[in-house]
Amino acid sequence: MSNRTIEQLNDIEDIKRLKARYCRLIDQKNWDELEADFVPDATIEIAGAPGGADDTQKFSSTHGFIEGLQQLMGPLVSVHQVHAPEVEILDRETARGTWTISDRLVFPDGSPLKILQGWGIYHETYKKVSGSWRFASVRLERLLVEPVESTVPNDAKAIANKLLQCIGGKDLEGMKALFAEEIDWFVPGSSGLPWTGKRTKGSQAPEFFAVMWPYYVEGKSSANINDIISDGNNVVITGTFSHVIAGSGRSFETPIALHLKVHDGRISHLQLYEDTLLISQSFGASDGAPAVGPGDLPKSLRAAENQA
Repeated sequence: MSNRTIEQLNDIEDIKRLKARYCRLIDQKNWDELEADFVPDATIEIAGAPGGADDTQKFSSTHGFIEGLQQLMGPLVSVHQVHAPEVEILDRETARGTWTISDRLVFPDGSPLKILQGWGIYHETYKKVSGSWRFASVRLERLLVEPVESTVPNDAKAIANKLLQCIGGKDLEGMKALFAEEIDWFVPGSSGLPWTGKRTKGSQAPEFFAVMWPYYVEGKSSANINDIISDGNNVVITGTFSHVIAGSGRSFETPIALHLKVHDGRISHLQLYEDTLLISQSFGASDGAPAVGPGDLPKSLRAAENQA
């Protein structure tokens, strides 16, 4: 084995610290610092992902990877540990390495999974930028994944979590299975915003997102969930949504509350509460007629009016 220079030994130690920081920042959910440890055009691949042995997730940019990681890991408690580094300095600005990994993911109450334990190998390349080592590529090869299913029944909160996962992953097909054939759906807003209004068929639920998403800049939307509160078949999700509008570049952030009702494992009612005036003004649609008239109010609101 060739002798290493002091500079190469220092570089290897810096790369070890980079990888240790990677694990810590994921577990602490410090996404901005984590993104800064990658070159912008880094490639990331996760082979043998939790969805099945043949699943592979690929990302062609650091920002896309961080967004996906945030959606996946945000609601979880995680512990990542890496071992047995094999780091090779190729030249003054490039290096490669492998690590063994074990990680443990603990899912929130109501999720189909309770715990996911995994083992595998990281294959990585690194690039020195302005004197600091950064990840240039990361490939996680899963060797073994052991899921522990939740003992919680397939209740309303579990369905709400599945809906959030489908929204985060833009999984319209998966979303179809979550809604009852007949639904009571109400998203208030301006008639100038084609996704707002009333829907009565479960098949129309994915159309809401399919129509709305192209109006926003891809990769510039975020959802921060504060609480998921369940009571019987009722679930209320609170948080904030932020978007950048594709046509104008304007950005906005609105607090939201999403009320769901679940019957027989399917969503039968959805009502979104958000700052409709702010959103209409952001799109220049504040002078438009309401998307629904008084007679179009959902059953839940009409019932409240009748009881008043």
